[in-house]
Amino acid sequence: MDENSKVLIKNLTRYEVGFNCPNHVQVFNFQPGQTIPVKWEFLQDAAFAHGFRQLIAKAYLKILPTNENYKEIMEELMFTDFMEEIDNSLSYEEVKKMLSVVPLTTQYSKIKENLKNGTEATKKNIVEAALELKIKDYVINEAIEKATGINVIKTLNLKETPKENKPLD
Repeated sequence: MDENSKVLIKNLTRYEVGFNCPNHVQVFNFQPGQTIPVKWEFLQDAAFAHGFRQLIAKAYLKILPTNENYKEIMEELMFTDFMEEIDNSLSYEEVKKMLSVVPLTTQYSKIKENLKNGTEATKKNIVEAALELKIKDYVINEAIEKATGINVIKTLNLKETPKENKPLD
């Protein structure tokens, strides 16, 4: 690939995520859901830094399969071992849309599959979207708790419980 070619990278989380290039004075900060074209030269530089590899492997950032030479990009950056998992990762927006389907029961198998086999970022996106949407479905809660250890219903109940003001003695 030409070093000036651009590779589209998307932030799949609802938080700002970034990386820098060790051999260039270049920093990339991705806002939630933002897609940025990154020059191949910078991507090659960052690709072998541990932090960037983790962001890709855990699918916080995703090299989009819509890139023209996607397979070649993934091979050159040595991401082929986890390419399928990354391809199947869900962004926060996708998870939120999935959890908003009525009736939610139609999404049970898809949600459970993503909690069982999804990337770290996909699992976190499911938890965060369930909390934001205040999902109190016991089947979903059980699947989330099994996959992540987080009890969404209990967390929501704790957030909703009003705190009592105790008088000072």
